[in-house]
Amino acid sequence: MPDFVVGYGKWFVECCYLKIALQNLDPPFMEQERIGEFESNNMHWTVYDTGPRDGTTIFAKATEGAVTVLVSAQVRVPDETPGGSAHSVVEQVARSVVVTDSDAK
Repeated sequence: MPDFVVGYGKWFVECCYLKIALQNLDPPFMEQERIGEFESNNMHWTVYDTGPRDGTTIFAKATEGAVTVLVSAQVRVPDETPGGSAHSVVEQVARSVVVTDSDAK
């Protein structure tokens, strides 16, 4: 892992490949990839549809202090329906993230 990644996990779940990264670098995403935003646990999350922009690769990103949290899901079959499987998983997982003061430093 690169030095800026301070925590990382990946899992195969029922619908997709799920990854979570904690890092001290806030990566840029293209504005045209932004598909939504929400607030959860005092964090502002932005949701992006990256790659071919067909619902197969979804990211949610939030920054708290010096820590940026990335939650992503990737599926094999395109799913462009609002709230498609990758999108739903990413949002559900992101809504459960809590960054404590010790994490954010």
